[in-house]
Amino acid sequence: MVGARSAPTINSEEPEYLLIDQYRIYVEHYIKTAANQWLLSEYNDPESVLSFNTFSFQLQIADLYEDIEITDSEGSV
Repeated sequence: MVGARSAPTINSEEPEYLLIDQYRIYVEHYIKTAANQWLLSEYNDPESVLSFNTFSFQLQIADLYEDIEITDSEGSV
């Protein structure tokens, strides 16, 4: 997954955003704390719950991967 620090298409004015890996359960949640400062939270447990700061909403990581077949490194589901 390409990190946000090297992704030129991310709008740095947005207060919060997610990067979601499409091949494995892995989510990066960035929250802008000050000019040029970001707080990073990483999630790789499908049972984890992500809470957004800019609006009142919580999301279980597993919900992001609903109907997506994820395989482990040995190729099993």
